[in-house]
Amino acid sequence: LEYGIELLNDHVVRPISMRDGNTRQNGPMEYPEMKHYRQWHFFNGHLLLSETKRDSAGNQQVASTDTADIVLLRRDTLILRFADHEQNYYRKN
Repeated sequence: LEYGIELLNDHVVRPISMRDGNTRQNGPMEYPEMKHYRQWHFFNGHLLLSETKRDSAGNQQVASTDTADIVLLRRDTLILRFADHEQNYYRKN
């Protein structure tokens, strides 16, 4: 399974998932839950990635924020270090 994110202008994160929707239900493998980040910001040299949820009025509210350090940033590679793991991303052609 492959997961990805695209960091867009205006601090928007677009999740990219290349997972078959039936894989989780029909396969013998268990895959970790993927966080669905929607916003990003830089603060004090850290990358902040936020999940959002809709409130009862339908407005987007920040539900949780993860802090990551950028280990490596190139045109085709991004490595982020979170508190409990490192996450690698690469550009897929």
